[in-house]
Amino acid sequence: MIAFEDHLSGKRLLHVLGKRLGRYGLQLHPTRTRFVDFRFKRPGGRHPATAGTTVNFLGFTHVWGQSRKGKNVVWQITAKDRYARALAS
Repeated sequence: MIAFEDHLSGKRLLHVLGKRLGRYGLQLHPTRTRFVDFRFKRPGGRHPATAGTTVNFLGFTHVWGQSRKGKNVVWQITAKDRYARALAS
């Protein structure tokens, strides 16, 4: 997982990373590599595609939330499939 402050830098890296790995005989997995727009959805914001965006990574679901002080933060919650698997064992 790589995070960027602006959209263009993220797209640029995704494009260049495949070429850079190709020099060493490696490649990005096409179904596991993706670009996720994970911006915070502000009230009345102009980015409707970011509404409800979550990312599952390493057994956690990353979602936007608020801290106790009212700041916007990313929360890590145990992924549902991992939690169910742990309870079943």
